Amino acid sequence: MTFEPERLGQSRSDLAEALRGQRKRAGKTQTWLARHCTMSQTKVSNIESGKLTPSLVDVELILEALGVDSPVAAEILSLARTANTEWQDHWSSRRRGLDKKQNELARIEAVSTEFRFFLLSMITGLLATPEYVRASISDVPGDQSKT
Repeated sequence: MTFEPERLGQSRSDLAEALRGQRKRAGKTQTWLARHCTMSQTKVSNIESGKLTPSLVDVELILEALGVDSPVAAEILSLARTANTEWQDHWSSRRRGLDKKQNELARIEAVSTEFRFFLLSMITGLLATPEYVRASISDVPGDQSKT
């Protein structure tokens, strides 16, 4: 799967529009949908506005609650997979904290049999000497001792 730079982020808005369209076609409110998916109405609103990228499980719950037929559901799930695997800018990693990203990767690595991760904002491999890594994260605010 390849991504075109001008399309990055588009799948999230396409996904939001598709889910909102399906809910409206079903004639349901956000409150009704939230109740049937055990989510808050705010979460449903944020998903439908594109502020929040829903997990695949969230999308499956929404589609099941709305009774969306298989061909349309498969298309929407494809959008959800794309939205969840797109490269996210390095500012989003910094906002969360680099140590949290490292912990997340460690959990994934612990349960994986095959693991590939491409960190586009930093040179990896043999070129990532300790000095280079320290210089790369020196402008990140907060305590870097955990990183």
